[in-house]
Amino acid sequence: LGCGRCLFLVTGQPLQPSSALAGPCPCISHWSSTAGGEGVSALSRMTGDFGIGMGCCVVAAFGFGSNYLPVKQLDCGDGFFFAAMMAIGITSVGVMVNYSELTTGPFFDGPRFEPWAMVGGAAWMMGNLMTPTIIRLLGLGIGLSIWDLSNMVTGWATGNFGLFGVWKETVACPWMNYLGVALAGVSLMLFAQAMEEPSASSGSGDAQKQEQEKEVAAAEDDVVGELEHGRARAGKSLPSMGTTDSTASTVASIASTSNETDIDITNAGLEEQEQGDTATSTAEEPTHASPEAAAIECDKHTEPHISFAVSARGLQILGFAMAIAAGLLFGSTFDTAMPLMQDGRLGGPHSPNSMDYVLSNFCGILAMALASLLVYVLVRRRRSYTPRKLVLPSIVSGVMWGVAQAAWFRANAELSVVVAFPIVSSLPGLVALAWGFFCFDELRSTRSRRFAAAGLAFRLPSVLLIALSDQVR
Repeated sequence: LGCGRCLFLVTGQPLQPSSALAGPCPCISHWSSTAGGEGVSALSRMTGDFGIGMGCCVVAAFGFGSNYLPVKQLDCGDGFFFAAMMAIGITSVGVMVNYSELTTGPFFDGPRFEPWAMVGGAAWMMGNLMTPTIIRLLGLGIGLSIWDLSNMVTGWATGNFGLFGVWKETVACPWMNYLGVALAGVSLMLFAQAMEEPSASSGSGDAQKQEQEKEVAAAEDDVVGELEHGRARAGKSLPSMGTTDSTASTVASIASTSNETDIDITNAGLEEQEQGDTATSTAEEPTHASPEAAAIECDKHTEPHISFAVSARGLQILGFAMAIAAGLLFGSTFDTAMPLMQDGRLGGPHSPNSMDYVLSNFCGILAMALASLLVYVLVRRRRSYTPRKLVLPSIVSGVMWGVAQAAWFRANAELSVVVAFPIVSSLPGLVALAWGFFCFDELRSTRSRRFAAAGLAFRLPSVLLIALSDQVR
């Protein structure tokens, strides 16, 4: 089968090469070319415990499908502060995993840190920071379906074709694996349609644009009217005019947050003015301003909205490209750790245990999140969105995500990437769907329920086909 270094993969014990096997090491690539890939196929199917792997997939699915529940009722703003706080929770899980029995070595004696594995974590955070812009350009349903599908295909193709230095993996029944991945892709598109609000798909694009123009005009009249009555709402911005059909109205969110952002500028002055003693009022309340001054003061604290002449098609193409790129970054998060782990299985200096790379990967997430937050605060300054009420829920969300990601590391080792990646990419949508339906009264329309049922009809057999593709002989 090869020299002692390669026999390490088959027997689990390093063997000394005999005189007949002396010479250059017939490594994986040499095996594949001289033995028709049979040696590689045998090694690729020697994964691990199927039950443990599927259990890790279930844990990962529940974590990824539930980790945003702590912040579901909160405004995460533009996402930078939320991502940084979430990264702190993620890294805390990495520290606990690193100094546990799950890693190589005795308890409280963690494995060595791998800086190269950080790159995969940083790539994931870069994709995560792109998602708010994608949602604004394409909408949640379409954007989520594109980056989820891109994520699944990237991770699956990495193992199936041996990309980015990762070993090429095979399964016992390839056609089942291919069919399962295809069905999972179809189900993602169906679930995306189920997540859309019924009103988002009704009416033509012109009608929606006219409706948005009316909302902008109504919001302007509301602000002007309140300024004339001596009240200004600092931080209340007009809904920006959308250029795609998927742009959602922000009037409802403005109304829901107006109680928090109202600043009484001229109340006392108005009371004195109603009593006919304007001069006395002015002397006693020198800090109160006129409506015109209040408008100027309000503009100082309100972010200006600049309208650029960009076509709707151009913004859609930009959003589509960003969604594809985000999925590629999500799907490549394991690509820097896996070659190191595989080198360790060949007897190299790195660890063969997948859990030894969890902390390194999570530190990459934290480093990128903190660096992005620093740049964001320096650029936005006082306009940066960093509410204290978001800290604890974001950290809890990160802890849940970190547990799920650590389980995914283990699932990749037990089941192989071509099996674990499509399963873990597919199941969280079912969990999120269940949370929304049973706890948040979502999917209320007949249309949404029909698309969800159709997605479920494709998703369940896809997971079953992928899971059994390496078990059927």
